[in-house]
Amino acid sequence: MQELIRLRGENKRNESRGNILSKKIKCGECGTTFRMKNCRGKIYWVCRLHTDEIEKCSVKPINQDNIHSAFIRLCNKLWYNYKQILVPFQTALHDLKLRKLSSKTQVMDIHKQTAKLREQTHVLARLKTKGFLDEVKYIEQTTELTAKINKLQAELKKLTRSDDEDETIDQIEMLIDFFEKQSNPITEFDESTFEGIVEKIVVINQHELEFHLIGGLKFNEKIK
Repeated sequence: MQELIRLRGENKRNESRGNILSKKIKCGECGTTFRMKNCRGKIYWVCRLHTDEIEKCSVKPINQDNIHSAFIRLCNKLWYNYKQILVPFQTALHDLKLRKLSSKTQVMDIHKQTAKLREQTHVLARLKTKGFLDEVKYIEQTTELTAKINKLQAELKKLTRSDDEDETIDQIEMLIDFFEKQSNPITEFDESTFEGIVEKIVVINQHELEFHLIGGLKFNEKIK
């Protein structure tokens, strides 16, 4: 799976044009996408709103080398600590998936219970129509049945709520495999690795970045 990270990065690089950081950097203050600026031979990334209307956003430009360095430090921290950070998260996701699979029996039971309750409301309606049940008793009993049905429907919604757990598990496994097979700390910025791992970067301020990685992971890294 280590190769999947690099292939994912290569594919995304081929799809995009220009600098690897384009459209990846967001301002944590105003939400604006950063743009690249070349100043005296050095590359900086600047918040568009800060550049156009400085009074509306205080986030200052970030040197591209600092972004690369922050990513390298983050990768090395994860490489040293992936067994304490990523593996427990992977285990928790697998446990959640197993619980959801076991909940399928509960889903079937809820459908059966709901069907029985609905049938009871139909029976009450027929009894009322034929004069065997007065209006007060009919309302009282149907209200009680309706409340039970609504409660079951709410429980069913929780159990069948759709999500992307399988994709998240796959992405976490890709990360674990990548760091597991990394023999040494990273010393240089690698575009394929960056593109394969990072979804976006949020600039908190000129001293701190928040990296959003695949698998829904977020890590803050200081700018040095």
